[in-house]
Amino acid sequence: MDFSLTEEQKMLKESVDRFLENYQTASDRAPCWAEFAELGWLAMPFSAEQGGYDGGIVESSLLMESFGKAGFREPYWASVLVAGRMLSAAPQSDLRDTLLEDLMAGTLTLGCALVEAGQSGLSGAESCRAERTDAGYVLRGEKVLVPNPDADYFLVVARTGDAASEQNLFVVKADAANMRCQRMTMMDGQDVVNIGFDDTPCEADGLFAEGEFAEVLPRVLDEAIVALAAEAQGAMDALLRDTVEYLKTRKQFGVAIGSFQALQHRVVDMYTDTELCRAMILRAQCAILDNSDDRASVIAGLKAMIGKKGRRLAEEAVQLHGGMGVSAELNVGDYLKRLMTIDACLGNAAQQQRRFCDLRYPSVS
Repeated sequence: MDFSLTEEQKMLKESVDRFLENYQTASDRAPCWAEFAELGWLAMPFSAEQGGYDGGIVESSLLMESFGKAGFREPYWASVLVAGRMLSAAPQSDLRDTLLEDLMAGTLTLGCALVEAGQSGLSGAESCRAERTDAGYVLRGEKVLVPNPDADYFLVVARTGDAASEQNLFVVKADAANMRCQRMTMMDGQDVVNIGFDDTPCEADGLFAEGEFAEVLPRVLDEAIVALAAEAQGAMDALLRDTVEYLKTRKQFGVAIGSFQALQHRVVDMYTDTELCRAMILRAQCAILDNSDDRASVIAGLKAMIGKKGRRLAEEAVQLHGGMGVSAELNVGDYLKRLMTIDACLGNAAQQQRRFCDLRYPSVS
């Protein structure tokens, strides 16, 4: 099977890498959302009918892998690949079309309120409710760890009934009435917000017809997990690259420590972990593109592997750098914290391993 990139995909990767190289060396790192729109990255994962470029999971993964390798921090994953993809899957409406158009134009960003206290967000809403009133739908409940707290609109997953299938996606303006927002910073330096809804008015009724959203949510989250894994892959590649370079230059007893066989073995283990994760990402991409029956279990296995091996590789990189590995002079510690945050997002390694077992061996579990 041929896994080589198409010419268009190679051009995309080259343009992203070139942009990030220039961005890293720039003295003024201004927000670049408008430039993302000019480059077409904001429209990339959406269909041509919606004004996009028909990009798929491979293109999204290429973009996120480059972001991960550069340690780049912009809310692309949260705004475009989670909230934007959920929005694009909704039936046509004036609200959906307006938000998508502005998102692709770079004039607004979105946040997606998935997670509630005590859950990973994979199952959607549990206690957050949407109630119909004479004036329209209002939201009651709380969402936690919502990425992109500076979003112009939040897409909120909320229950409309008691059954798990009775949930929908609602649009709430960032400055809507009766919202309690508590902003905080995660270990990787990125900000999130906990939001409380006390009869908070929605912009419209639910974006999906009754029962439709419960089928859309797993598919969008599967793609989001693969894109997040690609970011982790980029971070792992950067850690391996920096560690090998450090071992070549750091000297002890008059020779480079990279010549020590014990350290070479540890680096080989790091390389093996990166390649195993890369192969698993390719497997997950194929499962999405083919809509395979085992797609959900493959992606659960990917997330579990990325969580375990990403953290192990990052901790090994810190150890091989010695005290420098946790200093502010190097970004090794930053990559470690980002990989730990990615592991916790949408189900950590232990949760996803349990999910994998439940999906693959339901009679045993």
